Amino acid sequence: MKRSICLFIALCIVFVTTCTMVTCSANNSADPFWDYFNSQSAISFLSENDVLVLRTKYPVEFTYITVGNTSPITTITEDLYQQISLAAIELPDLQFPALMDDIFAMAFDNAAEIFNREQRAQTSSGLLRGRPDQVEIRNREVETLVSYSALKAEMDMEATTGTSTTREVEVGYETGDTFFGYSIGSVSASYSTSYTLYGPENGDMVGTRYATHRVGFGVLYGSIQHVSYDLYSGSGQFITHQEMIAIGTPRTLAHTFLFSITGTTCYFRHATTDEVEDFDTYPDAVDAICDTPANYI
Repeated sequence: MKRSICLFIALCIVFVTTCTMVTCSANNSADPFWDYFNSQSAISFLSENDVLVLRTKYPVEFTYITVGNTSPITTITEDLYQQISLAAIELPDLQFPALMDDIFAMAFDNAAEIFNREQRAQTSSGLLRGRPDQVEIRNREVETLVSYSALKAEMDMEATTGTSTTREVEVGYETGDTFFGYSIGSVSASYSTSYTLYGPENGDMVGTRYATHRVGFGVLYGSIQHVSYDLYSGSGQFITHQEMIAIGTPRTLAHTFLFSITGTTCYFRHATTDEVEDFDTYPDAVDAICDTPANYI
């Protein structure tokens, strides 16, 4: 009898110890959902019904990017997604930036649903209601703070008349970087793109001045999103509240600017228009493009 009692007490101690370890593990773990959401392209979380909703909401935009197609678009492929993001950059007067924002919001919401289903499917039988590391996403919200636009730029190099070179430029961000007054609280990331940088041709003008250089920049595009959600354990215990400012649907694109440098004064022409800016020095001009590229594209 004494042996049975001792064995029972020992089992109780093991069970209590196990439960304590489960609670600590859940509260101290990293955020598995955010890793899951960022491990795949946003479009991988979109359903056919989501695409139908987007087509209905943005008929002009879908008509623009699907000219020549004989059947309605039912899924957004990676190629189509790149077309949409490029149109958001080149045609901001249409609603492509808003379309990109909605793609992020839908993907975020769907990812949480899929993540929860996958977590529930992995529950195990026994004394515990679920796996020790099982979590559930609740009370999720997403809000667009800055619609899809140019966020920052990095200068790559300059080319003089008669020269050209093929380059790969990389632009990224780190936790704590600030865009449009918002401090980014998500993980660090970087994105790259290739382009060919050509020097100015004879006769290229920057306003009334001959161009002396063409300068290449990598520009990071994306939307600024406020996301929040609660993490619960598989047994229904609250773990933590997650809230951050994140870059949604990012991509890098190269832009080049014609420069005319006379003495210390620097002039450059906007990347896509003939508008000209002047600065006291070349570094001042470069800093202005890097800090606020949306003003000069």
